[in-house]
Amino acid sequence: DFEDDGNGVRYISINEFVDGMGTTDDYFARVEGATKEVYVSGIGATGQILSLETEDYTGFNGAYYYAAEDTDDLEGQGNPNGADLKVIVFNTIDIAGYADLEFSGLFAANSLDCGASRYDIEEKMEIYYSVDGAPFSQALCFRADLECSGAGDITNESFNQDTNCDGDGDGQQLLPAFVPFSFSIPETGTSMNLRIEVVADASGEEMAFDYLRVT
Repeated sequence: DFEDDGNGVRYISINEFVDGMGTTDDYFARVEGATKEVYVSGIGATGQILSLETEDYTGFNGAYYYAAEDTDDLEGQGNPNGADLKVIVFNTIDIAGYADLEFSGLFAANSLDCGASRYDIEEKMEIYYSVDGAPFSQALCFRADLECSGAGDITNESFNQDTNCDGDGDGQQLLPAFVPFSFSIPETGTSMNLRIEVVADASGEEMAFDYLRVT
């Protein structure tokens, strides 16, 4: 969960940042839901408030969630690096003696209907896991709903679950209200690692996650 600053304690997010004057649409960091104020590790409350495209996020767990928009910004507070891809790696989880594990979390986006939204072919929010140091498996994916408004159309689409992680969001659309998604972890072992990869390279391409659990 993101109720306090877990960067360097529960997870590593090297390139947390926020850029803006008063309101912002460039960030990768924790957000306080009630105020929409952005919190960057090592800085705390930055004074920057999310300027969301449509509606405010709802349904997050507790008071804070983690969010991203226009992640390739090269200015601002924190550690922006100008790269589209932003990554969070979570601390190793002890799974010795456990079986039939399941990952679950809450996910949201400020996605509009097909053809009226901002998400393009490169935008993504994806969850990967690894057991006992094996290569990471891609397990839960969200991508733009490609060609939803016509053949060859790969821009300004809605942001949906990509049910087979092939790069095309063919499943449930993400909206500003957080909803739960999960996946099974069939492997057994002694340790597991999780990471989240996000790409959102323009204003209006907003996505968020919260309350991540392995049970």
